[in-house]
Amino acid sequence: MKDVIISIERTLDTIIIETEHEFSGYITIGIVKGDDFYVKLEFTDLDTTKVSLLNKLFHLPKALKIESKIISKEQFPITHIVVETINADSDLNVTWDCLSDDPDFSLVLS
Repeated sequence: MKDVIISIERTLDTIIIETEHEFSGYITIGIVKGDDFYVKLEFTDLDTTKVSLLNKLFHLPKALKIESKIISKEQFPITHIVVETINADSDLNVTWDCLSDDPDFSLVLS
């Protein structure tokens, strides 16, 4: 992602996707031009079942509901993400690069 202003960088978090799937991992949150939030999720402590689930969630044709301790604590108006890219390797590491925006939150970067 280019032109990202990072607010929270690689902070350990508990991430809940679609209200029911809980993961541990690192979260990075920033803002990109166009009033979107950039969210990078680096999932940790994965097994093959969780990697498969993350792949399945990535391929759902919709925005995914997201909750996290950091998002809640910092009161970011992020409720849904669209996963732009997924990276996975043979060591069971999975990273999502996502965008999210809130139509009621206007932030202009100059």
